[in-house]
Amino acid sequence: LPIWCKVSLVTTQKKGFVLEASALKENRHDSKTLQKSLQNAEENTGYEIKEILADKGYRGHGIKDKKILIPGYKKHMSRYEKQKLKKRSAIEAYISHMKNQGKLDRNYLKGPQGDEFNALLCAIGHNMRRLLYNYIIILILAGVFCGLHVLENLFSSQQRKN
Repeated sequence: LPIWCKVSLVTTQKKGFVLEASALKENRHDSKTLQKSLQNAEENTGYEIKEILADKGYRGHGIKDKKILIPGYKKHMSRYEKQKLKKRSAIEAYISHMKNQGKLDRNYLKGPQGDEFNALLCAIGHNMRRLLYNYIIILILAGVFCGLHVLENLFSSQQRKN
């Protein structure tokens, strides 16, 4: 009989950083895990989360003080909210990367504590990859601008000689 746990993730929409990752021992419905996950994410960051993009599993969550966008309720949404909801699918790609590159799909650590450590370590690894990716982009852009500056100086010095 396989033993498994469910992992709850809270990510940012724009950059895809994981704000909260926790392993849940019991197989509870998604709508029952949302409140605790949001509280943990707010404690971790120190900021209040005002808007949430969630999938259909989070229907019936019972949270009244936050704006939660769930697919299937498009009749009562503005055009802006519908566009935001389309961007929610990017979160699925982050989860897939965490499963494949971050080894979230397989846990080699023992017990419930091992499940929690595995979820946390996968989230840390994902955030490190996101930071490294952003850092590499900045280094490439800085290199290109420095290279352009050097070329500009070379051409201007050659024109002065002629």
